[in-house]
Amino acid sequence: HFYPPTSLMQSARTMLQGLLPACCALCGDSACKDVLCDACIAQFIHRHSVRCPVCAVTMASSAANQICGACMTEPPAFDATVVACEYEPPVDHLVQDLKFHARLALAPMFGRLLAQSFKPHDIHADCITGVPLSAKRLAQRGFNQAGEIARSLSRHTGIALRLQVCVRVRDTQ
Repeated sequence: HFYPPTSLMQSARTMLQGLLPACCALCGDSACKDVLCDACIAQFIHRHSVRCPVCAVTMASSAANQICGACMTEPPAFDATVVACEYEPPVDHLVQDLKFHARLALAPMFGRLLAQSFKPHDIHADCITGVPLSAKRLAQRGFNQAGEIARSLSRHTGIALRLQVCVRVRDTQ
């Protein structure tokens, strides 16, 4: 893949923002300089709840950095889960807009939010990948939303992107 130099990308972004001013994807604030305004990020994204470091289930505030009972009883096949935000209204609508309405401008935001969530957890990974779509679904949609988020996450973390390491072998719902 060829990625233009950062300075070129920044110049293009600045030019586009001048021509097509952004507005917040949640509240519609036209003074917003990004996909979400600061108020919506504070209200819907940066919620600090105590979570199991393995599965990310919400736990009582007294259980900080403790593994939940389910993960202790039957440890999953993965080491950690990072959550950028709650999958609930109105954020779930943004995910659905990306996935089903091709609002590709949301993918870099989700990647950036995930990257910010990595930092406090000191996550180390060999590579980042996205859950692949079947060939049929990819042809219908024209893009893989998980791959687009993974691409942004890779850029923000410096962790290698490997979209070809997993293959979907059957079409599922």
